[in-house]
Amino acid sequence: MRRRVRLLNVDVDDITMDELVGVFRHGLLLTLHVDMIMKLQRDREFYELLPHFDVVTCDSQVLFAAAKVLGTPIRERVSGSDFFPRFYTRHKDDPAMTIFLCGGAPGEFGDNRAPSADPARGEGFATADACCGHGVTFSTAGLHGRLPGGLV
Repeated sequence: MRRRVRLLNVDVDDITMDELVGVFRHGLLLTLHVDMIMKLQRDREFYELLPHFDVVTCDSQVLFAAAKVLGTPIRERVSGSDFFPRFYTRHKDDPAMTIFLCGGAPGEFGDNRAPSADPARGEGFATADACCGHGVTFSTAGLHGRLPGGLV
């Protein structure tokens, strides 16, 4: 079991990038940054999503420093923008792997087209425009789609 660090009202996993890339195979990942932690203080619906995430990482130098000042340091900042390319590179040839990227405000990623992932063409990922409307995981402009219902 991983050590978790409490930042305000969020438990953050004390996990390194190498550990996460090595062990994360399925589930929901939240890469927590300052905007999210502030939104969690006032948005009950967003706060109630937290238990659904299998891993919550620190995606902020500010939160990383705050944890240290509070006496509960996190070993490493693990951002979504650093994690995703490493995770994708590790699993890109695995036909059983599907990656959903969620986040952003409605319309932020464009026209809400259906997921474009096609494993036959080596496309093992799809994105969700405004999944839950909270900027939940990754913000990857130019990718479109909807997360299938019931995953969160």
